[in-house]
Amino acid sequence: MTGRHGSITADQVHIKIDGCLGPVSLRSYAQIKITTPTADNSLAVEILMTSHDQLDDEIPLRRGYYDPTTNSGFGFDKMFHKHGITNPNVFDDIIRHTPSTYQIDPESGEMRRIYRSQIQRWRCGSFLGIPTSCRNTGESVWIRAVVMSRMRSSMVTRSG
Repeated sequence: MTGRHGSITADQVHIKIDGCLGPVSLRSYAQIKITTPTADNSLAVEILMTSHDQLDDEIPLRRGYYDPTTNSGFGFDKMFHKHGITNPNVFDDIIRHTPSTYQIDPESGEMRRIYRSQIQRWRCGSFLGIPTSCRNTGESVWIRAVVMSRMRSSMVTRSG
């Protein structure tokens, strides 16, 4: 670390207890977030998986973040914490099977790809992290993935 500034972010922390000979309980739990004006949350850009869309472009699913106080974020953390989507394969299905549309971000001028599809919501039970039973809730929901492109709208020449 250079300078006098730093940060620590702990997201999705899992506590595992091994080598126990009997019942175990966790008696305390703490959640903290410490930031500085120059904080660098480099974990947010960690690529969890990639998918190929119908144009055969590789689209990454990043770890991202979600802040409920500002209702902002991106990536898998936003899918998980805001929308309750616990299976990253939902992202893969949307990207692979849905044609994208394009939109220009009014603030940055960057091109966005929008993948939007209607899906059926399922609830699954699990034991030790392994799905044991799933049922269709009967709820039909629209889901979309927004992918920010690195090029500005004035640079787009590809048609399709």
